Amino acid sequence: MGQATFEGGNAQDVISGEAQFIQNNQTSLTKPFNSTYISDESFYKVPVGTSTGSPSSTQFHDTYIRTMTVFTGDKDTPEYKAYHVAYATDKTGNKYVPIGISDDGGKTYLGADDNPKFPLNSQAVDFTAIINSKDQVNGYDDILSSINDPKNKLSKNIKDQIYDQSFQDGSGQNGPRVKLKDTFVNEPNSVKNKLFNTNKSENNEPIPESYDNPFAPGGRDPFESKPFGVSQISYPEDLDLATQDALEIRIMDREPVRFSGGKQIRDSNDQIQRATLNEQGKEKTLTTIYLPIQSNIRDANTVDYDGNTMNFLQATAIAGIKKLFESDADKAAGKGSTIGGGFDRLRENLAADQASVRNLIGSATASAALGGFSNQTINTLSSRFEGQILNPNLELLFKGPVLRDFPIVFLMSPRNDTEAVRIKTIINMLKRSMAVKKGKEGSFFLGSPDFFKLRYLHKNNNHDSLHKFKDCVLKDMRVDYTPQGTYATYRDGSMHSYQMTLTFGEIDPVFAEDYDTAGEELGPGGIAEIGF
Repeated sequence: MGQATFEGGNAQDVISGEAQFIQNNQTSLTKPFNSTYISDESFYKVPVGTSTGSPSSTQFHDTYIRTMTVFTGDKDTPEYKAYHVAYATDKTGNKYVPIGISDDGGKTYLGADDNPKFPLNSQAVDFTAIINSKDQVNGYDDILSSINDPKNKLSKNIKDQIYDQSFQDGSGQNGPRVKLKDTFVNEPNSVKNKLFNTNKSENNEPIPESYDNPFAPGGRDPFESKPFGVSQISYPEDLDLATQDALEIRIMDREPVRFSGGKQIRDSNDQIQRATLNEQGKEKTLTTIYLPIQSNIRDANTVDYDGNTMNFLQATAIAGIKKLFESDADKAAGKGSTIGGGFDRLRENLAADQASVRNLIGSATASAALGGFSNQTINTLSSRFEGQILNPNLELLFKGPVLRDFPIVFLMSPRNDTEAVRIKTIINMLKRSMAVKKGKEGSFFLGSPDFFKLRYLHKNNNHDSLHKFKDCVLKDMRVDYTPQGTYATYRDGSMHSYQMTLTFGEIDPVFAEDYDTAGEELGPGGIAEIGF
């Protein structure tokens, strides 16, 4: 799978299913807004049973997905519309077949049972190819259900695939490749949201028109937002998540962890809930940053131990004290004993060392008399005069977990004015997110900084060959504006290179249970939540 053919033809060929995308029809490199755009393929694992509301955690439909976007009408007319068609590989893995079509910006995909329509000569006609595809795709209903579920990862990735990864098709797949988002970069968000449902604001609030094109030179200040002007940003600008591995950094608004009955409140997935929730009850992501994966990827697990000693006198004293707390029921049942009984057994155990014990008592008496000014202990006196010391019973005892740190270094060199703005925007976002927040005027308190959710991506999915992160804070951030050792700027004053050194620290310790292999997010081989 993954090498399935994706062939072009005319509009009628697409409708009949003989071709996947329109070639040399409604396609003009001189009229990019009326062109057809296709995307690269992306691989997905869709849990079996998704359509029935009972997704499996162990069984999946493996499928490749790609999209086609066709525009109808003139750009400046009310009839201007974008049709999105989602394709999946058939059961043989040899070709792509259409599984759903959307005419509302990708919010809803009509499937085989919905009698979808497709534009032909400015009229919507039955897209019979989708009807015929239902029996050709493994897990058709599960895949279509995932695409139509706004909370599903596949649904989000399809939207990103359309807007961020769709390429203009001229005379074939080897023709000029222009990203859809670059074509519409100067268009108002009202147009982009209508055609591509690109409004990714978690609370579904419309983005003001003044926020158009935040990365264009001379455009609006990308830092004027509350809290951030963009919902996601990447460096470099042509970072392709479908083909390039990346680090995803989600900035989250932190709320105090609530307690109930002395325990931290956890969500349905047994995770501590520390993020602000939106009206839909989902974690509110302030913005998402995508950066290419750097070298020197490491994780280190550390547990804190400390050497501890306990001689027989100390152990006896502790055992005697513990006996005081034995219940009458335990004593009546023969499970306990008196302190006196404990000392009786002690005398029996020490019978063979009576002489040593007498000397030890003498040493203890001398130590008590001399210790205040000569720093003499029982062991120093016993060692000096008897040639022996109390057995310390030295043992390495567990003290507690150690939170993990992750130092990450990024070297970013802008290739143009747009990338320079992107880099400065990313640096600003991270600095602001790790900074403490002012309290209300006159308040004696300060607010906690934001926290972060990090994950490595491979083909826009969890990278199952690298470690996983728990919720993190940004403990340290250092920016080197002259990483090459020389001060150099472009004409607009932007530096030739920027180097960020970030140290993320996990908020929660890693437990043994975090390595269990359970949950639908597991990758091939059953990789656990925290990695392997």
